[in-house]
Amino acid sequence: MNTVQAIQKIITELKRIDGTTSPWNPSYTFNTDVHGTVLDHDEFIDAVNSFPCLMVTTVQTAVTHIGGSQRYKTQSFRIRGITLDEGVEDAGELLADDIEHVLSHIRHTYPEFDEVRLDTIQTDEGLNAPLGALIIQGTLVYRNE
Repeated sequence: MNTVQAIQKIITELKRIDGTTSPWNPSYTFNTDVHGTVLDHDEFIDAVNSFPCLMVTTVQTAVTHIGGSQRYKTQSFRIRGITLDEGVEDAGELLADDIEHVLSHIRHTYPEFDEVRLDTIQTDEGLNAPLGALIIQGTLVYRNE
Protein backbone atom coordinates (compact mmCIF):
# COMPACT_ATOMS: atom_id res chain seq x y z
CA MET A 1 0.00 0.00 0.00
CA ASN A 2 1.26 3.48 -0.74
CA THR A 3 0.40 6.93 0.64
CA VAL A 4 -2.30 7.70 -1.95
CA GLN A 5 -4.00 4.32 -1.47
CA ALA A 6 -4.07 4.83 2.31
CA ILE A 7 -5.76 8.23 1.95
CA GLN A 8 -8.26 6.79 -0.55
CA LYS A 9 -9.23 4.10 1.96
CA ILE A 10 -9.87 6.74 4.63
CA ILE A 11 -11.97 8.74 2.14
CA THR A 12 -14.00 5.66 1.20
CA GLU A 13 -14.82 5.02 4.85
CA LEU A 14 -15.63 8.67 5.64
CA LYS A 15 -18.20 8.64 2.82
CA ARG A 16 -20.18 6.19 4.98
CA ILE A 17 -21.19 9.15 7.19
CA ASP A 18 -24.69 9.48 5.79
CA GLY A 19 -27.03 10.10 8.71
CA THR A 20 -28.04 6.44 8.95
CA THR A 21 -27.09 3.62 11.30
CA SER A 22 -23.44 2.71 11.56
CA PRO A 23 -22.48 -0.48 9.66
CA TRP A 24 -20.20 -1.49 12.56
CA ASN A 25 -22.43 -0.72 15.53
CA PRO A 26 -26.24 -0.80 15.11
CA SER A 27 -26.71 1.29 18.25
CA TYR A 28 -24.77 4.23 16.74
CA THR A 29 -26.53 6.55 14.31
CA PHE A 30 -24.46 9.06 12.39
CA ASN A 31 -25.25 12.63 13.45
CA THR A 32 -24.41 14.15 10.09
CA ASP A 33 -24.56 13.39 6.37
CA VAL A 34 -21.53 14.42 4.31
CA HIS A 35 -23.45 13.68 1.07
CA GLY A 36 -20.34 11.94 -0.25
CA THR A 37 -18.42 15.25 -0.20
CA VAL A 38 -15.04 13.95 0.95
CA LEU A 39 -12.11 15.33 -1.04
CA ASP A 40 -8.49 14.23 -1.33
CA HIS A 41 -7.21 17.82 -1.40
CA ASP A 42 -7.77 21.13 0.38
CA GLU A 43 -10.23 23.68 -0.97
CA PHE A 44 -10.79 27.31 -0.08
CA ILE A 45 -14.01 27.84 1.83
CA ASP A 46 -15.52 29.94 -0.96
CA ALA A 47 -15.03 27.00 -3.38
CA VAL A 48 -17.08 24.62 -1.21
CA ASN A 49 -20.71 24.27 -2.31
CA SER A 50 -21.90 21.27 -0.29
CA PHE A 51 -21.84 21.21 3.51
CA PRO A 52 -20.53 19.54 5.53
CA CYS A 53 -17.40 18.97 3.47
CA LEU A 54 -14.38 16.90 4.49
CA MET A 55 -10.87 17.26 3.02
CA VAL A 56 -8.28 14.56 3.73
CA THR A 57 -4.60 15.20 3.05
CA THR A 58 -1.26 13.67 3.96
CA VAL A 59 0.92 15.85 6.16
CA GLN A 60 4.07 13.73 6.50
CA THR A 61 5.32 10.19 5.94
CA ALA A 62 8.21 8.20 7.37
CA VAL A 63 9.46 4.69 6.63
CA THR A 64 10.90 2.49 9.37
CA HIS A 65 13.06 -0.52 8.50
CA ILE A 66 12.56 -3.31 11.05
CA GLY A 67 14.87 -5.94 9.55
CA GLY A 68 14.30 -8.99 7.39
CA SER A 69 13.19 -6.56 4.64
CA GLN A 70 10.17 -5.45 6.69
CA ARG A 71 9.28 -1.79 6.33
CA TYR A 72 6.50 0.12 8.04
CA LYS A 73 5.18 3.46 6.94
CA THR A 74 3.97 6.04 9.45
CA GLN A 75 1.72 8.55 7.72
CA SER A 76 0.38 11.68 9.39
CA PHE A 77 -2.88 12.91 7.91
CA ARG A 78 -5.22 15.85 8.40
CA ILE A 79 -8.98 15.96 8.01
CA ARG A 80 -10.44 19.44 7.57
CA GLY A 81 -14.18 19.73 7.95
CA ILE A 82 -16.33 22.70 6.97
CA THR A 83 -19.87 22.96 8.34
CA LEU A 84 -22.69 25.40 7.67
CA ASP A 85 -24.99 25.58 10.68
CA GLU A 86 -26.14 28.26 13.13
CA GLY A 87 -25.08 25.99 16.00
CA VAL A 88 -21.43 26.05 14.91
CA GLU A 89 -19.97 24.44 18.03
CA ASP A 90 -22.52 21.62 18.08
CA ALA A 91 -22.19 20.95 14.34
CA GLY A 92 -18.42 20.62 14.66
CA GLU A 93 -18.65 18.34 17.68
CA LEU A 94 -21.21 16.07 16.02
CA LEU A 95 -19.12 15.80 12.87
CA ALA A 96 -16.01 15.07 14.96
CA ASP A 97 -17.91 12.28 16.77
CA ASP A 98 -18.88 10.71 13.44
CA ILE A 99 -15.33 10.89 12.08
CA GLU A 100 -13.95 9.42 15.28
CA HIS A 101 -16.47 6.57 15.07
CA VAL A 102 -15.50 5.76 11.47
CA LEU A 103 -11.76 5.86 12.12
CA SER A 104 -12.06 3.75 15.26
CA HIS A 105 -13.64 0.99 13.12
CA ILE A 106 -11.61 1.37 9.90
CA ARG A 107 -9.43 -1.63 10.74
CA HIS A 108 -12.50 -3.89 10.46
CA THR A 109 -12.64 -3.08 6.75
CA TYR A 110 -8.91 -2.59 6.17
CA PRO A 111 -6.93 -4.91 8.46
CA GLU A 112 -3.74 -3.89 6.64
CA PHE A 113 -3.70 -0.78 8.85
CA ASP A 114 -1.68 -1.80 11.90
CA GLU A 115 -2.63 1.32 13.79
CA VAL A 116 -4.98 4.26 13.27
CA ARG A 117 -4.98 6.95 15.92
CA LEU A 118 -6.35 10.45 16.28
CA ASP A 119 -3.79 12.84 17.70
CA THR A 120 -5.74 16.11 17.95
CA ILE A 121 -9.31 17.28 17.36
CA GLN A 122 -10.01 21.01 17.12
CA THR A 123 -13.43 22.51 16.57
CA ASP A 124 -14.48 26.06 15.78
CA GLU A 125 -15.76 28.41 18.47
CA GLY A 126 -18.21 30.15 16.17
CA LEU A 127 -16.10 33.10 15.04
CA ASN A 128 -17.28 32.82 11.42
CA ALA A 129 -20.82 31.60 12.09
CA PRO A 130 -22.69 30.04 10.39
CA LEU A 131 -19.50 28.56 8.83
CA GLY A 132 -17.60 26.26 11.13
CA ALA A 133 -14.26 24.50 10.92
CA LEU A 134 -13.00 21.20 12.26
CA ILE A 135 -9.40 19.96 12.08
CA ILE A 136 -8.39 16.43 13.01
CA GLN A 137 -4.76 15.31 12.96
CA GLY A 138 -4.15 11.56 12.88
CA THR A 139 -1.53 8.89 12.26
CA LEU A 140 -1.63 5.67 10.23
CA VAL A 141 0.87 2.83 10.56
CA TYR A 142 0.93 0.10 7.90
CA ARG A 143 3.33 -2.25 6.17
CA ASN A 144 5.10 -0.63 3.26
CA GLU A 145 5.51 -3.18 0.49
